[in-house]
Amino acid sequence: MHRKPLSLTALFAFAALGIAADELKNLVVNGNMEEVADGKPAKWATVNSEGGKVELGSSTENPKEGKRCLQMKGSAEWAVAYSVKIPIDRKKTYMLTGYARAKSGTAYIKIDYFQGDKYLEGYTPSEEVTADNWTKLTVTSELDRHPEATHILVAAVAGGDFEAYFDDFVVTAK
Repeated sequence: MHRKPLSLTALFAFAALGIAADELKNLVVNGNMEEVADGKPAKWATVNSEGGKVELGSSTENPKEGKRCLQMKGSAEWAVAYSVKIPIDRKKTYMLTGYARAKSGTAYIKIDYFQGDKYLEGYTPSEEVTADNWTKLTVTSELDRHPEATHILVAAVAGGDFEAYFDDFVVTAK
């Protein structure tokens, strides 16, 4: 049997597929909210403004995709549900997409910046959602504004007297 070596064109095509696959990989742990632990999306946690309260849950009520979505209920100036931090390559740009809907209050998504475990002041938000229909939101990282950042963190944010839902968080790197 005689085998021909791969042509340079074929090698470049395979290399391009590898790059494209890497760019499409979702870097958010449990971004689809399908994994659940103790009635909450696994690997997600919350924090809220002083005096506020938030309940984090996994809801089967009208998810955008799949069987579950992240639900936040409470009352606060702001309440945040956040994912596991993502290490960054400073040569890349990170794009966050996600869906939000608000039965009450406001909802949006954002990217936070960290140097190791230290939060760096400032974040990049999406527009706000105040309607109870799924709205696609997009945020592009601003690493140039945070030159010391080594990680990003993606978050769902709700405010006011809120009942908000979030689903399908995806971060890709280019």
